Amino acid sequence: MLDRTVVIVPAPTANGDLHVGHLSGPYLASDVHARYARATGVDVLYSTGIQDTQTYVVTTARRLGTTPEQLAAKSCSEVRRTLDELGISIGGAWLLRRTSYRFSPPTQPREVTS
Repeated sequence: MLDRTVVIVPAPTANGDLHVGHLSGPYLASDVHARYARATGVDVLYSTGIQDTQTYVVTTARRLGTTPEQLAAKSCSEVRRTLDELGISIGGAWLLRRTSYRFSPPTQPREVTS
């Protein structure tokens, strides 16, 4: 049996709080797995991130009258609060957002003119 394992949950998009599909799918399943592994003596690193580079982060921010960075920060807080309230304990430095776009610039919505 392994002494250590890493459980990485797919990152939700930073355009709001988690929905029931997140919770009943990847978060609940990975939490059960991580708890079982810990109960059997395995050292578990349980981690996730937040996906703040999707185009709908930009469009949702625009619709809400905020910036993509502010929306990502708010969404990150909401996700953490929801997971904490449900007793799903993501460990360590779990919600790592990409704050630097050094690989590719963020997508900016364009005005469509005819």
